[in-house]
Amino acid sequence: MRVKIKLVIADSDDGEGRQLAEYLDQQGDVEVTRICRNGYSTLDAVKELKPDMLLLDLILPGMDGIAVLEDVKALEYAPSVIVTSALDNSRMINCACALGADFYICKPYELHNVHERIVQIGGKQNYSLQNLETGNRMNVSESVLCRSSRYSMEAKVTNTIRTLGIPAHIKGYQYIREGVLLALNDENMLAYITKYLYPTIAKKYNTTSSSVERAIRHAIGVAWERGNSSAIAEIYGCEYMEERRPTNSEFLSVLVDKFQLEEKLTQKDYIEVAKAM
Repeated sequence: MRVKIKLVIADSDDGEGRQLAEYLDQQGDVEVTRICRNGYSTLDAVKELKPDMLLLDLILPGMDGIAVLEDVKALEYAPSVIVTSALDNSRMINCACALGADFYICKPYELHNVHERIVQIGGKQNYSLQNLETGNRMNVSESVLCRSSRYSMEAKVTNTIRTLGIPAHIKGYQYIREGVLLALNDENMLAYITKYLYPTIAKKYNTTSSSVERAIRHAIGVAWERGNSSAIAEIYGCEYMEERRPTNSEFLSVLVDKFQLEEKLTQKDYIEVAKAM
């Protein structure tokens, strides 16, 4: 039996929220559990009802949508979030994505488009619930990231690796890129690099863990021997330039720390911009 996607709608326009709820009810695969008109009641509804998804308007009285999104994504049980807003600008979209929104829909929207996105994003979670009910635990908890946020991080990682002087044609280039992205999504990857990170990369590229380890070590050697020394010194400091090369774990950890710090600073800037609007 198909499990309906449980949805909370947060919209300051009561008429718009109810119109959408009535449309979704007719589709048969979404259950609107509550319609909220301000930020405080929205946060309370999410905590109480534990919905699969939250459709969140950014312009809410009392507690704005950005603040709600921050608090919702900090919960132990965090639903998927689709943000809706009449604010159609890249800063606001990036802000929502950086804070964990799964999708951003500009108003005015077509009802059928909203329904499609809800089903598209909620489908994985819905499938997961069905399997848990039948006793078949499956690892389908991977979140659907906002496209602009995901692609932006991939671009940053790629550009940095190239800047260090690691050529794209060697295998270590791909493995380092994949390793950094994996570690950014799961902190345990670097804590257990041999047990988790190498095997995960090896499985994707149809090779062995030892081959992944050797290829990354080779790529680091290439960068230190004939790469961009100024870029290496800027990221890794003089210690590694003058005394020794970093191990694979050290090399990846420094890159991951760099991107995590940049992401935190970016989120802070976005939040300040959003609050000023």
